[in-house]
Amino acid sequence: MRGKHAVVGLVRSLALEVATSGVTVECGLPWFHRHGSGGRESIDNIMSKTGRSRDEAIAELAKHNPQGRLVTPAEVAKRRRLAVQPRRQFVTGQTIAVAGREI
Repeated sequence: MRGKHAVVGLVRSLALEVATSGVTVECGLPWFHRHGSGGRESIDNIMSKTGRSRDEAIAELAKHNPQGRLVTPAEVAKRRRLAVQPRRQFVTGQTIAVAGREI
């Protein structure tokens, strides 16, 4: 994840900047999913370096996740919707991993 630390720092700084305005700021970090840029790059990298098929490369990534699978785009979207619910007003400046218990 290129720029991950920069984004985390930006989220924390922005959360402090707007803390008294009622605006909250969060960062969701999805683990690999096959449709995300990080997932596609990693899958392509595994394929090119090892000669494995796309399915084998996906299986290689998935085996490093305790749930044994990649996060789905729908799961990432669900997490993003949760972040904007009014009852989460006191959660701000956080980085939340959408990772199946692995990051």
